[in-house]
Amino acid sequence: MQPRSMVFSDSTRSGTGGPAGVGETTLSVARLNKTFSRATGETFKAIDDVSIDVKKGELVVLLGPSGCGKTTLLRAVAGLETPDSGSIRLGDRVLFDSVTGLVLPPEARHVGMVFQSYALWPHMTVAQNVAYPLRMRGVGRAERDRRVADILAKMRIGDLAQQHPGRISGGQQQRVALARALVCGDGIILFDEPLSNVDAKVRELLRLEILAMQRDFGFTALYVTHDQEEAMALASRIAVVGRGRIEQLGTPEDVYARPVSLGVARFIGSANELAGRIVAPGVVETAVGRLSVAPAATEAATGPEVIVLTRPEHWRFAADGEADAMTGTVVGAAFLGSVSEHVVALDAPGAEPVTLVIRGPATGLRRPGTNVRCRLSADGPLVFARDAA
Repeated sequence: MQPRSMVFSDSTRSGTGGPAGVGETTLSVARLNKTFSRATGETFKAIDDVSIDVKKGELVVLLGPSGCGKTTLLRAVAGLETPDSGSIRLGDRVLFDSVTGLVLPPEARHVGMVFQSYALWPHMTVAQNVAYPLRMRGVGRAERDRRVADILAKMRIGDLAQQHPGRISGGQQQRVALARALVCGDGIILFDEPLSNVDAKVRELLRLEILAMQRDFGFTALYVTHDQEEAMALASRIAVVGRGRIEQLGTPEDVYARPVSLGVARFIGSANELAGRIVAPGVVETAVGRLSVAPAATEAATGPEVIVLTRPEHWRFAADGEADAMTGTVVGAAFLGSVSEHVVALDAPGAEPVTLVIRGPATGLRRPGTNVRCRLSADGPLVFARDAA
């Protein structure tokens, strides 16, 4: 049985024409829906009226928690799930259209796919695994060997060509899976959490390799992960997925610094939250005192009762004698190499201390129990209506 990550075929047998070239490729998903039924008889929407366009050369990351629908969307593009309605196009080729009833099978879609399980043939060598989709498309032996040797060299695993998957490391297996997805030169590669099975150091290196390969080959990619750091490192744009919908689509910088909702803000990156009340433009009264924020932040709120969301890097320790600083006590500290993190209990007159995380320079680590004074940057905090929680 063919491993499920092999979604290649000989275009002369599919009757659909060859794959769209890299320069022509745009993935367009329009009004896509997919409903599943539970054993209890209940139904839930895994994909809820999703539309998204992936431009040529982009690496778009579908980011969200388990069960949010991101993998179902990816599998629908691959042809491994059949949506209830909507359409999917790759360049000028229609892959799925509920109106006309067209549903191309996976082997006719001409997309490369990399799964977290790798799905390598254990009885084939590395070279044979990578050559498999070319052989299925009827590429001649000489051309097949040339292309396999070229992609293995570019992936820096040429010396593993005659090894079997069971005799190489997890990181090397991941390179083989990526090489197999790239070797046909298809216009789009689908990634389903491909780095989740490797350790942190290898994962960091493989991120860089995926980006380098994308620059070299110019492929378009749709990439699924629940790892925020991975999404930030790889994405041209991030689609934050929740409850079957795309809640926000934007650059990593936009999604992190300008989230469209409290839910997105909480999911992306670390966040400190303070309940408060707007008392003037750019001023919010909280348990730890009055906070100065950008006036535009309070103008966007729908009512006076708000939540002020701050990132750990929005805070810093104040120098002695510096005005308008809040007092508190360090209750935890960690040296993280390039930065340090402190957990601080801010004094809240008449109430329990408010705990927050401060991230700053690696030097000057404060010990737990140290009394500190803290300041908040006015241009960083985000303000959301409290009823949005």
